Amino acid sequence: MKQFEIWWAELREPAGMRPVLLLSRNDAYDYLSKFIAAEVTSNIRQIPSEVPLGEEEPSQALRRQV
Repeated sequence: MKQFEIWWAELREPAGMRPVLLLSRNDAYDYLSKFIAAEVTSNIRQIPSEVPLGEEEPSQALRRQV
């Protein structure tokens, strides 16, 4: 696991299995059992808490869930 990779995670309902963007520092993954991650979605609503991830297949990281 590395910072800024996208992984699948089992999130609480109603989200379920979703892609997440890993935000924790690389050094933390060897020591911690919990990490900071932001849910990734293709549902773009143009709200301030969304961070664009790319143009090839538009998606957003929802920073309100960090």
